[in-house]
Amino acid sequence: MAKKKGGGGDEGGNWMDTYGDLVTLLMTFFVLLYSMSSLDQSKWQLFVKSIYPGMTDSDKDST
Repeated sequence: MAKKKGGGGDEGGNWMDTYGDLVTLLMTFFVLLYSMSSLDQSKWQLFVKSIYPGMTDSDKDST
């Protein structure tokens, strides 16, 4: 009987381990960058207003 070449034998899931490790390391890197950053409140408010242009200060308190 001829054996098929290729396919996902026992080694078929190794790429998922590597991908999971990569995603975890990327998330850790961005969390580290965020933890070292300093947020400027006025820039943050400008950013929020650019996303939600109709939002007022009273709407912000209720969310």
